[in-house]
Amino acid sequence: MNPRLLAPLRNSALLLALCAVTAACAPSELTRTDFCTRWAEAACTEEVVSVCQAPSAGDCRFSQRQQCIADLPNTIINRGVDECIGAVRNAYLDADLTAKELGVVLRYAPPCNEIFLAGAAGESCQKDSHCEPALRCVFKDEAEGVCQAPVNVQPGLRCDEPEERCTEGFFCDGRNCIAVLDEDAECQNDAQCDDGLYCDETCIEQLAVGDDCTSDAQCATGICYGPLDETTCVSRLRLSPSEPMCDSLR
Repeated sequence: MNPRLLAPLRNSALLLALCAVTAACAPSELTRTDFCTRWAEAACTEEVVSVCQAPSAGDCRFSQRQQCIADLPNTIINRGVDECIGAVRNAYLDADLTAKELGVVLRYAPPCNEIFLAGAAGESCQKDSHCEPALRCVFKDEAEGVCQAPVNVQPGLRCDEPEERCTEGFFCDGRNCIAVLDEDAECQNDAQCDDGLYCDETCIEQLAVGDDCTSDAQCATGICYGPLDETTCVSRLRLSPSEPMCDSLR
């Protein structure tokens, strides 16, 4: 073969090798507009357009894209985008969103949390989603946790290293893993309270569907939703023309 023809092939092979060991071929930058365009296309399913009575799919996509751009936090990265968009499409597919699906479209719950550059190891946090995906929010006997690559510790054993956390049903009091607290016991964080409880100075029973709420942690379903000053715990949401979520879907 002509040596002049071989040169481009050698260059291509060299470039592929470099891509395998360096950041020379790193993913292109993820812009807010590009991401929100994809989000809007996923959200405006045929059923959503019909149920929300949007004039057209194009109108739905325009409104949802603008809402996405307005709501999206400033820092996003090109990681896990396809998985996030797929979860958004599945959530809106039947226009009937479960609590888990509402977590995705309203709170960027997994897998959509991966598009954000979150807390690195050693940074403070309130919940796992505040940390990078490989890390967890590890609590001791304080109101705030710390992002760490967790190491599980069995009941009764010491847990004073920063990365050590207790197995389910136990929490770290700063020294050892002890049983989680019952209702009305004084607490510093939700991890100290038994299942079905949250911490507000004391461990309190989580609220049921329809109860007034001010935060997701208060709800047994994990979702506190509604217009300002009228938020309640919800387990699912069926879109309809009168549902406020439809305002940005038509």
